Amino acid sequence: MIYAKLGSMVDTTHVPLLADEASSKSQVTCCHRKVTRLKVIGIGVVCTLTVLFIMKACISLRWTDRTCNFPSSSYETNINRKRRLPQSIIIGVRKAGTGALRHFLDLHPDVITASKEPNFFSFRYENGFDWYKRLMPYSSEGQMTIEKSSNNFHNEQAPGRTYDFNSTIKLIVVVREPVERAISDYTQRVINNRSRHNFEDAVFNHRTGEINRDYICIRPSLYHTNLKRWLKYFPLSQIHIVDGENMKRKPYDEIYKVEEFLGLSHQVRKEQFVFNATKGFFCFRTSSVVECLRENKGRQHIVISQDIKDRLKRHFQPLNELFFKQIGQRFDWS
Repeated sequence: MIYAKLGSMVDTTHVPLLADEASSKSQVTCCHRKVTRLKVIGIGVVCTLTVLFIMKACISLRWTDRTCNFPSSSYETNINRKRRLPQSIIIGVRKAGTGALRHFLDLHPDVITASKEPNFFSFRYENGFDWYKRLMPYSSEGQMTIEKSSNNFHNEQAPGRTYDFNSTIKLIVVVREPVERAISDYTQRVINNRSRHNFEDAVFNHRTGEINRDYICIRPSLYHTNLKRWLKYFPLSQIHIVDGENMKRKPYDEIYKVEEFLGLSHQVRKEQFVFNATKGFFCFRTSSVVECLRENKGRQHIVISQDIKDRLKRHFQPLNELFFKQIGQRFDWS
């Protein structure tokens, strides 16, 4: 009886202890799950922020190249990396191959180009030089900063403003056959819903039958008139003319000439240009990656009748001759 009672007492005293132990283990497991879940969430947040940081860095083009590869360990510690005003400007001509030239120049290790067109000296001069400088990429000492503003060439105020900024700056102009350039310009405006006019009605003055030289798609093609304005401020030796038609066929040849004009060593290699038969123009190789221009480059023009083209070419022929004489060289625009 005594042992039975004692046994009964021992059994009853241990029941709550076992329950407490089970409860304690359950609480520990629960807490462990919560900690694990918080770790997973934390890791996810860190990864997300890292990706966003990389994307922002790529978009702002603060890397040493355009491939968004991680820069060398000395990148951040190089105190000489800063935004610098350009030493050369691609001033035009719109729809002649200025975008391709900018991308091709980026292949040179001593060149870094601005990704956006400031059009500072033509349309945004009132924003001031601090604003202009903020649009320039970070560069190292010894690198040449180049920006492209394809509206500068045909703007009346841009030459004087550019001269006041830097009278020794090197200027680059890309030209192509003027009629095809005008049609390309018109095509872009139609696609972007910025033109409501029929091409023929817009390019010809129906009272005189002459070219409407004030039409926005014609004005940049008046190479002789526009260049004459720049030559009032800069000698021809400071202006390099790129044959945009030849750059489509032989980009290496044109880049070689630009390197010489800018006083750069010949670093861009012929094998870096890769012809894309589908697109019909050259892409370029950066490291092991082949990159092409945006999809809107090389697109089909709006169909313009051959009669309209022939009329325009007859009007442009004497203007082209004046331009060839002006620059001392001739391009095959037949």
